[in-house]
Amino acid sequence: MRETFSGQTSVALGANAVVKNRPGRLCKVCITSVSAQFVVTDNNSIPGGQIVYSSGGQNQGTVLDLGIPCRTGIAIQFVNGTYTVSYS
Repeated sequence: MRETFSGQTSVALGANAVVKNRPGRLCKVCITSVSAQFVVTDNNSIPGGQIVYSSGGQNQGTVLDLGIPCRTGIAIQFVNGTYTVSYS
């Protein structure tokens, strides 16, 4: 992980991950593989939680500017591909 501007943190993912285990905001997702699919839940563990975003097949280079608040935590369930997540 690395700290970036505005107090946001970025992390590269290619598997299931809890990116934050407390309240936060999913800011952006950048697709870094040919295609990627994933599901974001408001939870501090995997599986489970309320689904707050489900991606379709996103192409490489796509930047999703989501700004989704999560009350419990940010968990991402991997379907395929790789991507970089920015959150605060």
